[in-house]
Amino acid sequence: MGLPPSPSIVFANSEQERNMKNFYASKTFWFNTLAFILAVGIPVLGQYGYTGELSPDLGIFVVPAIALVNLVLRFLTKEPIV
Repeated sequence: MGLPPSPSIVFANSEQERNMKNFYASKTFWFNTLAFILAVGIPVLGQYGYTGELSPDLGIFVVPAIALVNLVLRFLTKEPIV
């Protein structure tokens, strides 16, 4: 008499698992990664004399623009990620 299949093996073969995509195929993941790199990188570059090209009047729109792009990408998402 054999052992029953492992639950992880059953889940891996399920229809839901086949319809999921890897995180690196997510546009939202790559957009947020780029936003993070820029958010960390620009102040670091400031230590080396980079002053930035964005005027303070436009700087107030950066965070809302990132939030808006995230919302749009969320509504465009059709399948969950693994």
